Amino acid sequence: MIVAITRDRKLLLAKGSGFQGDFYSVLAGFVEPGETFEECVQREVREEVGLEVEGNSAAHLKTSTVGASQTVIVHQGTLLLGRWQGIYFCEFDGPRERTCYVKILM
Repeated sequence: MIVAITRDRKLLLAKGSGFQGDFYSVLAGFVEPGETFEECVQREVREEVGLEVEGNSAAHLKTSTVGASQTVIVHQGTLLLGRWQGIYFCEFDGPRERTCYVKILM
């Protein structure tokens, strides 16, 4: 797992004990057996820099991997998808009521 923590356009970097010279990196680690991705992020951040990951940070991490929007093609009223393609709504921070927006460009 690799996680980039930012605040006010600044990126948190860590200096590992085995790093030589002025070498820093984003936080990284391995998911332990039986550990969820969210638990791994919380543990690694706490171990490496002593920060507690709060709130729905895990949901934001998941969203960053799949994106928050999608563009699709509709031709003559039919959704054009490949043979194995589909559109799914992934709720990473719920359940909760959501508003979905559809914008049609012609």
